[in-house]
Amino acid sequence: MSQIKIGSGRNQKLFVGTFFVVFLFVGLLIFKDYGLSWDEFSSRHIGFLYLKYAWTGDLELFDYQFRYFGGYGPVFEMSLSIVELIFNLSSDLRAVFLMRHLATFLLFYTAVIFFYRFCQLRFQNWKMSLFGCLLLVVSPRIFADSFYNSKDIPFMCAFILSMYSLMFYVRKRDFTSAVFHGFICAFAAAVRFPGFSCAFFTTFFLLRTHFRERKPGHLKVAGSLFTFLLLFSIFTLLFWPLLRSDTIHQLVKIVHFPKDYPIETNVFFLGKSMPASAMPWFYLPLYLLVTIPLSYTIGFAAGCFHLLRKYLEKPAKSWHLIDQIVPLWFFVPAIPAMIFKAAFYDGWRHYFFIYPAYVVIALLGFQEMGWLLRKISSPIFQKTLSFIWVVLVSANIGGTISFMARSHPYQNVYFNRMAGRNLTEAKEKFELDYWGLSYRNVLEHLTAGVSPNAPVKIYAANPAGKTSAAILKKDERERIRFVDRLEEADYFITNFRADTVDHSSFKEYYSVRVDQTSIAAAYQLHHPK
Repeated sequence: MSQIKIGSGRNQKLFVGTFFVVFLFVGLLIFKDYGLSWDEFSSRHIGFLYLKYAWTGDLELFDYQFRYFGGYGPVFEMSLSIVELIFNLSSDLRAVFLMRHLATFLLFYTAVIFFYRFCQLRFQNWKMSLFGCLLLVVSPRIFADSFYNSKDIPFMCAFILSMYSLMFYVRKRDFTSAVFHGFICAFAAAVRFPGFSCAFFTTFFLLRTHFRERKPGHLKVAGSLFTFLLLFSIFTLLFWPLLRSDTIHQLVKIVHFPKDYPIETNVFFLGKSMPASAMPWFYLPLYLLVTIPLSYTIGFAAGCFHLLRKYLEKPAKSWHLIDQIVPLWFFVPAIPAMIFKAAFYDGWRHYFFIYPAYVVIALLGFQEMGWLLRKISSPIFQKTLSFIWVVLVSANIGGTISFMARSHPYQNVYFNRMAGRNLTEAKEKFELDYWGLSYRNVLEHLTAGVSPNAPVKIYAANPAGKTSAAILKKDERERIRFVDRLEEADYFITNFRADTVDHSSFKEYYSVRVDQTSIAAAYQLHHPK
């Protein structure tokens, strides 16, 4: 493998430094703006169950049916629970969830830094690497989730870190790199079960690289691999306490959980409500197509063409290691999910971890297009096409940033033009605010608009409407009264998911709108007494 060069020119320091300072500043400025997602209460709950089991041996965890749900491990949730205890936040739920949002963003921020360095290892060009970070951050759904999704964003971050550390481990193969890489891979595995694939990636690429080098030292490599796998196992047991007892049995339970307890929820997809377990094979590629900015998709398609052309022209052993990693990183999880028709719901958040690989392939595609443009014999035609392409990509990224700014804090409802001419058309085919983040705004508006001394009696369309009150200020929370029957309520609130109430005859009191499209609403049933 060639020497790794990171580069430290003045322009690099200025632009890269500015990007990350601005990125951090924006995150710290806006992390308090996001609502509460559907899963945050249960995520916090399981974090404390695991922490009590690990610290005191409390067996309450084994009474929790969904401890295996989604293959999610506890390490990040346990970490958040520890922070909550250290800062004594438990008495104020608003403070708890704001802390969780900040911590999730800071992990994402750290992962973007390492993604920049990962791209530098491949391209050795700070402009291309910084462009890759821009594509990672200026992805509206990823950006929004980076504040409140403590499940899928940490797993994506852990995968970035593990692939970065893999590069150094395969090159050095020493004890220090084995310890660091084993730690990172174990963290990924203990965030979500598919993170165990990091150990597979490591074994495969270490042995593949070694045997293709045709050098002596087989025992050294075998010893290094044994050390890595041993440390990976030890760290995984440390991070995932449930696996310490009857490890194989627990792993089998995790694998079989989706079959033993299939997802019993309906998903609104292509204008129809259908079971999550019955999604068509094209659910994932279609969601990628309609929720990622189009210029990125074009770059990705060109990148796939580049990798195919490269494969046909020269053997894979001459490829850069990253060019061997990213196709497997993206396609190995995605293709089986399509072939075996995995249960899909909530967009493609469960597959966020493949998006960094998508970005790297897109960067390869942009390079490929540059190479093709340079082959044009006419300098004028070459410059004209290059200028047009740069303008189109810039306009697409600029338009995406514009959407993120005007829709804040609801970047999670982003769809591109492939889903429809506008968000209203997209709403006819796909779910928008499926996690109920917009309920916060609805509840805040209700408490502000109703007489200050009067309680606000509310009937919510789904549980997310109730749990969202936890992130309100104390005086707002105390005024809200959730009722169990529609007849008892003064207001009905909905984010239009799992909404079985016919509200066509209700008077709309308030609506949260993004690009003139309602993503949540409050209906006044009668004048409150």
